[in-house]
Amino acid sequence: MDASREGRPLTPGALGAAALASRFFAPLGRRMSAALEDFTPEERRVIGRFLGRGIEAVVAARQETADDDA
Repeated sequence: MDASREGRPLTPGALGAAALASRFFAPLGRRMSAALEDFTPEERRVIGRFLGRGIEAVVAARQETADDDA
C-alpha cells in the first residue's frame, strides 16, 4: 500500500477502501482486457485516440468552469 511505503499509518478505513477498490477493479480489468481482444490493433488506436481526446475535453471544460467561477 502507498501509505506503508510513505510511512503513514494504515487505518481500517483506508484498508477497507483499498479492499473495495481491488474487488471492483480486478474484475473490471479482466473484463476490459477481454473486450479489447475483439478489436484490431488499428481499432484500438482509434479507441485510444478518442478516449485521449475525450479526457482532454473534460479537463478543458473543467478548467473553463473553474475560470468562470474565479
